[in-house]
Amino acid sequence: MISDTDLQEALANCDRATIQTPGTIQSFGALVALDRKFEQIEFASQTTEALLGIKAEDLLEQPISTLLDLEESHRARNCLGHSSIGDQREIIGEKKFAGTLFQLSLHLKDNRSVLELLPMAESGLAGEPSALEKTRALLAESVAVKDFQSTLNASVENLRASTGYDRVKAYRFLPDNTGEVVAESRASHMDSFLGLRFPASDIPPIARQLYTRTPIRVLADVNAIDSPIIGSNPDARPLDLSLAVLRGTAGVHLRYLQNMGVASTLTLPIIVAGKLWGLFAVHHMKPRLPDPTVLIGTELSGKMLGLIIEHTRQTRHQGHLNSCTAIAHELLETGESKLAEGTYWKHHGERLNAAIPSHGIAFIRGNQVEKNGSAPSVETCLAIRDSAPAASGSSVENSGIEIVPLDDLQTRMPGHSFGNTGGALVIPLSTTSDICLILFRDLALRNIKWAGDPAKELIKSDRGFELNPRNSFSSYAETVREKCDEWTNDDIEVAAVLQSALTRALDIETERRDSRHRLRVMIRELNHRVRNILTLVQSLSSSSKNSATSIEGYASALEQRIVALAGAHDLLTKEDMRGIQLEKIASLELRPYLDEASKSASLSGPKVLLNADVSPIIALVLHELTSNAVKYGALSQSNGTVSLSWEISDNELNIQWLEEGGPIVSEPTHEGFGRSIIENAIPYEFGGTAQIKFKPAGVHVMFSLPCDEFETADQVATTTSDTSETTLEQNKYSKQALKRGLIVEDNYVIAKEAKRWFEELGFEETVAVASVKGALMHLNEGKFDFCLLDVNLRGVMSEPVAKKLTDLGVPYLFASGYGSEGSELCNQFDAPFLTKPINIDSLRNVLKELGVGEW
Repeated sequence: MISDTDLQEALANCDRATIQTPGTIQSFGALVALDRKFEQIEFASQTTEALLGIKAEDLLEQPISTLLDLEESHRARNCLGHSSIGDQREIIGEKKFAGTLFQLSLHLKDNRSVLELLPMAESGLAGEPSALEKTRALLAESVAVKDFQSTLNASVENLRASTGYDRVKAYRFLPDNTGEVVAESRASHMDSFLGLRFPASDIPPIARQLYTRTPIRVLADVNAIDSPIIGSNPDARPLDLSLAVLRGTAGVHLRYLQNMGVASTLTLPIIVAGKLWGLFAVHHMKPRLPDPTVLIGTELSGKMLGLIIEHTRQTRHQGHLNSCTAIAHELLETGESKLAEGTYWKHHGERLNAAIPSHGIAFIRGNQVEKNGSAPSVETCLAIRDSAPAASGSSVENSGIEIVPLDDLQTRMPGHSFGNTGGALVIPLSTTSDICLILFRDLALRNIKWAGDPAKELIKSDRGFELNPRNSFSSYAETVREKCDEWTNDDIEVAAVLQSALTRALDIETERRDSRHRLRVMIRELNHRVRNILTLVQSLSSSSKNSATSIEGYASALEQRIVALAGAHDLLTKEDMRGIQLEKIASLELRPYLDEASKSASLSGPKVLLNADVSPIIALVLHELTSNAVKYGALSQSNGTVSLSWEISDNELNIQWLEEGGPIVSEPTHEGFGRSIIENAIPYEFGGTAQIKFKPAGVHVMFSLPCDEFETADQVATTTSDTSETTLEQNKYSKQALKRGLIVEDNYVIAKEAKRWFEELGFEETVAVASVKGALMHLNEGKFDFCLLDVNLRGVMSEPVAKKLTDLGVPYLFASGYGSEGSELCNQFDAPFLTKPINIDSLRNVLKELGVGEW
């Protein structure tokens, strides 16, 4: 008999496992780790002797030249300058050791450069599609599918076809962290796992966390023995192998797979909205070492399929939103007094039941409870509401307010009488949880099919009790009594929409007056995001594949172009979308080559601010030029140089890119993506000019922008000066001291960071609140010298707070993540407006302009 104490000890031991620093690697490849500058070898796997012909001990404290030549080291250091090097592996080439060809990949983790050497298979059969072609076909077929389940089905089918493994499962995490196989492709002789459940302990929290940072996990042979890694310093911190393909294995995981009859695996995390949604589990019944090119294609496929799944989920969410539009309108038009009437819920209960199937409803405000249908007593309803926040592991966050699904009320709260009620879906309508809507479901007999008996087995080791994987994964049916039918993820998604509608319906008169407009904004914004995700997948994938000659090139081009555009957008965000200095864009792309040591690149020119519209195109142009120089031009050789210069002449901005000291240049025979962008985008979009000259000594690029696409240093200074003078002349606030500050922000992390800014800026006391009601209460009770005001507080607009601040004569600043739409909502108030993310510097500038504090 397993005691609760023994089980908790086993679970705690599982959570303490250091799976990211195992100290071993799988024996089919070799690994060395160096310092951040990629100069001296600090760690080496003992497989180097058998695979590379060099003992691990002989590599320690040796320079990288022991393994790589000068050109290979140069490429590796170039990769270390990529902004994505800490999040994914970069391929730096191929090299033969002891007669075997290896792929060399590099990544940066814990400030160490980790070099992996993976043996490459012999060339495929003539006429067989390449890994690149298989990846293209997989993505094309998956994008073509429209509904959610069909997307999952197509994904597993295409993954099995491209990898050649025996089984591919799409495994989805449920609200309680148990897992369910929701799609499967398998060989005909294998039993199906489709629809089976897996206990949460099968993938413990530490493993789920690691999957969010690891794009692919490989196990080549579950029966093979891992090889140790040795280090030059026995006291050094352990080597973090989170991103390493060769990362060693945990014993409990190996036993788990062996008991399942699996000999080798690939695992791809499915990341949706930044969180681990599920996994693609790829299994083979025999040991299998995939070729590194297949691994790259599979890793890229996993990332792109995650985007496709997110797109289809958002499309389905749009469908839920449309189906609830009528309910939302009715709720938004109904006063608070009506919502508290039982007759109202009786009238609309059928409509709510169609959205989320239930047997009863309770609306709770304070200690008042209005019920309809099959629901427990008033006292029990209040007890459910009060205990819901403590329902660990069952809550689902929606805009900071947790929706709590409970299917086991009878066992969770044995001291109460529930009658025939088995479960509840608790939908809070305020941050204090005193107002909420509860949907009830009656008891039901449920048959759940598990992959093996979910009861825990323990073994005793020198660390104490540990989990022991079950021996059988045959379907195990469990009949569950004293529970209701499960609240599904679909139920909770619809509940989140209803929660937003009800929350707005319960707010003040101003919110009700403007609610229709905000609902349209929300739907328009959601539609925009849904379209953009699929457009991104299709356009970037298409433009990159046309010029790619290998899977490595395809993956690198796609990833780096996204990074380049993201970098430009990040700079625009920091400048509040006013434009970016040309020097900042150039520095972002050429950063690895601008240091004093290498002097491989130089920048020169006057201060020029590019408009917001032109900045991303210039960033992409410079990215393509830099990439080409690194691969084929001046930066591909150690003595090569690049100079970027610009000047203003005849009201035009003339920019020159000049390469020297590289290989002899000849004009390409075909036009690639980069050349097309350089020669066509600027003339087409901005009426400028562009010309590329392929001189033998190096590429020479000249392009120009008309005067309305940039500002000179004088214009920038004049604009700033005029704005400052106007602000001070028109400033209606007298000089304010920094005593009390008010932060009205519904995101806890942002509010906490803002409080730290206020303290650094000299405020003696700062109050942070998350709602309109809380802000008005504090403004009525005390005096404040400045307020940072979020435009949208969980769906509630902050105009009432702005009006109160204006009436009191308190200086304030609007902050919003809605961009220009947020400023449109607040243009009726005479106050500064900043687009998120903001920082302490932008906040300090506003305080200066408003005359708040001494500067």
